[in-house]
Amino acid sequence: MIQIQDVSFKIGQCQILNHITTEIPAGKLTALIGPNGAGKSSLLKQIARLEKLQSGEISIDGLPVSETPTEKLALKMAVLGQQTVIASRLRLCELVSFGRWPHHHGRPCAKDREQVCLALETFGLTPLSGRFLDEVSGGQAQRAFGNDLRAGNRLAFAGRAAQQP
Repeated sequence: MIQIQDVSFKIGQCQILNHITTEIPAGKLTALIGPNGAGKSSLLKQIARLEKLQSGEISIDGLPVSETPTEKLALKMAVLGQQTVIASRLRLCELVSFGRWPHHHGRPCAKDREQVCLALETFGLTPLSGRFLDEVSGGQAQRAFGNDLRAGNRLAFAGRAAQQP
């Protein structure tokens, strides 16, 4: 069983998790459901110790994740993340700006920055544009990379939208 007690988590000034308390039963299928940015991936990262626990307590089969040696905890859990690539320290806006490269060849002008801002706005990513890719939810990163499926159609990659002349 995974016990979560009063867990809170922030990225900068943005409150991602706010006093979460719940139990996830052993041997059962549990779904975390919510919109992009709701904190689902952040909670899983807290459980897996991929992000440092800022406040609260998490235990797996009675073992506190913040104190239990990794070798012992690894016998109780394994993690398979949403993303299988190593994230670099790339900001969301920088990823989207790659779509402008064919226009500016490394010398962006005001129009290039305007197109990047428009693409970020179109995909609802403007408030997240300054965050590093590993600081946004899995769903938000998928929107930026173009892996968000809606009505059976693949949405355009925000960087592709920035390519418009």
